[in-house]
Amino acid sequence: MFIECDNKGAYMNRNRKMMMDETLPKTPVFPDTTQIMDEKIDSLVVQIKSLYNNKYVEIGLDEFFYAITENPMTAKIFSLIILEDNNVMIRLHGARFLRVDQNGNLTVDLFNQGAAIFKLQEVDESSYAILAPNGSFIGVRDSDSRLVANQSNPNSSTVFKFRKVYHY
Repeated sequence: MFIECDNKGAYMNRNRKMMMDETLPKTPVFPDTTQIMDEKIDSLVVQIKSLYNNKYVEIGLDEFFYAITENPMTAKIFSLIILEDNNVMIRLHGARFLRVDQNGNLTVDLFNQGAAIFKLQEVDESSYAILAPNGSFIGVRDSDSRLVANQSNPNSSTVFKFRKVYHY
């Protein structure tokens, strides 16, 4: 349940601070990673959206990630830690880093086994494929929409957009 907290259209829910101002663009474009490196931006706060099923990424009760949320107001917020050569570390905003388990599932690093370094590969002007440390691309599994690093090449299930979050 969302509660309006001011007259500018910003909203809160009990799990997050200020959400999005309605005056902001509905689908901000994730900047080109080359531009990020040139400007020395250390991190970005984003939401991740699968173009395969047009849904935002959420964490399940099993600590795996799923592309199942239609409303960006309820989707998880992530921090992309920008490294060199289009590499990033991904973490739940204000929480633990993400990694890929032995089965290729994208999961939270609960036991401090080490944050994974992912490589962003630009697919087109504002969408990216995410290459996991196991050498496979992260894709949306058909059966349950779980994010799994098991695709050898970028394809329709491996394309994501990053929606920049301004108020969180």
